[in-house]
Amino acid sequence: MKVFATHERNDDFAVDLRLEHEVLHVLCRHALPAVKTDGESNMSDSVVEIRGDWLIHDEVLLDEAISLGQLRNMPDFHDHAAFCFYRPIGIRKEMVSSVHKQPVNLFMMTSSSKMTGPQFHDNVSGLHPFINVLIPFKNSPFEDWMIGLNVYDPTLVAVSGDLQIFPCAGLDVVRRLELPEVRFEQSQATSSADGTVEICFYLSDADGQPITDHDAEVYLDTTGGVLSLYRVMTHGGKGRTLFRALDLQAGQSAKIKCGFKYFSGTDDCFVKVV
Repeated sequence: MKVFATHERNDDFAVDLRLEHEVLHVLCRHALPAVKTDGESNMSDSVVEIRGDWLIHDEVLLDEAISLGQLRNMPDFHDHAAFCFYRPIGIRKEMVSSVHKQPVNLFMMTSSSKMTGPQFHDNVSGLHPFINVLIPFKNSPFEDWMIGLNVYDPTLVAVSGDLQIFPCAGLDVVRRLELPEVRFEQSQATSSADGTVEICFYLSDADGQPITDHDAEVYLDTTGGVLSLYRVMTHGGKGRTLFRALDLQAGQSAKIKCGFKYFSGTDDCFVKVV
């Protein structure tokens, strides 16, 4: 499983991650630079480990076992999901209380506002997520899930088990690049007044390459006319619906958008009535 660790997105504490089956064991300890600003060493009797330019102290800030498998029971568990875990550690730790113990799907919280993750946390929740768990598809095997950590330095993160660290600029970038999209096979179509046209779409990665080994429930909407289906389960990564230019006149157009339940509008298709 991939673990994406940010840079300068949190306070300077060390993180140890161990994955056993579907349980993530998290240990956070106090960390200090090996050398003070005046050039003196920060070495002390409480130092238990050295990671790069950091001294890891024996002071435990967080020690928890998190059942990631329980996310499947969450009501907002869906395709293209990003569950945020808030803990009283690091930036804005004083804002986190026991009511924030339950993870939430970021895209469920922002589906109506279309805010980015940083916008939501800075302007609405006031919280700072410690861990993100990214789930590409509801039917993705657990090994394809991803973990994102907001930390100060990826060097401060140590993993064991089937975990691999990947430094990143920010978890918003990871979510954009690693989670799937839905794309239309064509961006434009034409129809006669009250005519019908087939609209085809497919699952893709961030580069637009088709995903054929997974399926998802695609959500569609239109600004005019009607669709035969507004929710379609793909087969082999592909799906289709019919658009009818109901009550539209020549020269008018409609925009159809596609996406997932909590992450809509990943692509548009414009139908012009001729």
